[in-house]
Amino acid sequence: MPADSNETQGAYLLKGRGEILEKLKLMQAKKCLLSAQTDGAGSGFVTTVVQVMPEKGLVVLDPSENADTNRQMLAAPRVVFRGQVDGIQSSFVLTGLIEANLNEQTVLAAAIPDALYWRQRRKFYRATIPVAMPAKCVVSLDGQPAEFGIADISVSGLALIDKICRLGDAYPVGHILEECRLILPGHGETMLGLELRNKAAVTWGNSPIGQRVGCLFRGAGRNFEARLQKFIYDVELLKKRQDGVMR
Repeated sequence: MPADSNETQGAYLLKGRGEILEKLKLMQAKKCLLSAQTDGAGSGFVTTVVQVMPEKGLVVLDPSENADTNRQMLAAPRVVFRGQVDGIQSSFVLTGLIEANLNEQTVLAAAIPDALYWRQRRKFYRATIPVAMPAKCVVSLDGQPAEFGIADISVSGLALIDKICRLGDAYPVGHILEECRLILPGHGETMLGLELRNKAAVTWGNSPIGQRVGCLFRGAGRNFEARLQKFIYDVELLKKRQDGVMR
């Protein structure tokens, strides 16, 4: 596994079967190269995911061209696979590798892993917050708590919905709001700072109905990015389900 601390590594572990299947199928579709290595000091090899079989609970990979290496992998209690998918670090462990035949080709197969490390950094991707997952942020204005809805969010920042322009001239671009409470449904709360980066008026027809305030995160705690990334994944998953229902 990657050389993160156990706490940080755990924060990036996907454990949902649907998430794991999606990532494995993405590796298959993109023909991503994976390094395979046993826990010992033995030699490794480079492979790819040939097929993902959810109905059989199996993931299938290309074998090594070296017969001795294949025997070593088959005898190992666990084999670690590492690679990158569009620049995203990923790894997983397979146990009980077996040799099999698929379409008259020799392959390696094992049970779909229970966990998959997926360290994604999408600093410029912003997920629009759906009504069904009402994330919000509580900030202190003149010593009083003020609650704002969130229009969209990424691992680097968010956009506040300021319906009555409470963040007016007294809060210029560059101002940092301290001790803000970010509330993500199903993913807990985080105390952090928000640096105001831009303001844009929001109108309905010709009538102003507030403003959108873009902010950067400041001073977030450990593992915040990983937790936020999981929230963004859940937002995307909900949108896919809603799109499927509408069709």
